[in-house]
Amino acid sequence: MPIPLPEISAIVEELLAGEGAELVELTAGGSQRTPLLRVYVDRPGGTSADFCAAVSRGLEARLDRSGLLGERYTLEVSSPGLHRPLRTRRDFERLVGHEVEVRHQARPAASLDVIGVLEEVVRSDADQASCADPGGYEVVIRPRDGQPVRIASREIERARPHLAVVARPRIRNARSER
Repeated sequence: MPIPLPEISAIVEELLAGEGAELVELTAGGSQRTPLLRVYVDRPGGTSADFCAAVSRGLEARLDRSGLLGERYTLEVSSPGLHRPLRTRRDFERLVGHEVEVRHQARPAASLDVIGVLEEVVRSDADQASCADPGGYEVVIRPRDGQPVRIASREIERARPHLAVVARPRIRNARSER
């Protein structure tokens, strides 16, 4: 029996709306005998393990009542973590002024990956008909070493916050130098 993700998504979103949280991603896997449902949630200020546990309990009760997954299933509820994917206009708007990584469909003389500060998110009437997000939009990113790059939402393949890795200085031990 295939997992009815649209119906389950509606149940999850209804539960989360009452908690001031949002559904980031919903995936299904596992086996036919024991389906696996992964639910990634977030809320302003971050998501704690206690919050995820409370969502899991509430969601489990609703899923059991709905009968959408049968009697045997595995439910995992967690935060999307630091590498939360950026999928909607609202996701991008939340990160204006911060560094992001965007992989997009290559245009001539353009790099596939752009890393830089997200300067703005603007409406794009030209993309309205072809974009999954109603109204279409473009993101404007300023790479560290260049001019701003404008990318239409329909061209974005993958995007996430950029987390710079800072190398720690090596501390020498006085004993090791003898």
